[in-house]
Amino acid sequence: MRLRVFQKLGVPTDYVENGQEAVAMAAGREYSVIVLDNQMPVMCGADAARALRAGGFAGTIIGVTGDPSGCVERGHFEASGLPMCVDKDSAGLAKLSKASMIVVENSFTLS
Repeated sequence: MRLRVFQKLGVPTDYVENGQEAVAMAAGREYSVIVLDNQMPVMCGADAARALRAGGFAGTIIGVTGDPSGCVERGHFEASGLPMCVDKDSAGLAKLSKASMIVVENSFTLS
């Protein structure tokens, strides 16, 4: 997935390798949306989402996961302060694209 979804939309993006880097980068920049994968190394998406909120991030956090519904890890991720969690399949990526466009139209920035 990486950045293809956003590149097709012409949306500026930043990419990090893990959740810890995402939290650090968000502390130094202003973002409208942060997309987190639950299976990131170093710090999982659920822990990164909680750290972002604890650090004062008030923007939208969208979760992306391959964990099936009912899975403990997915439940932990969904309960971490995400308004939206999508699957890593084509339907999930379509939802991600649509949600991202709504945010872009409302704020004019997405990083």
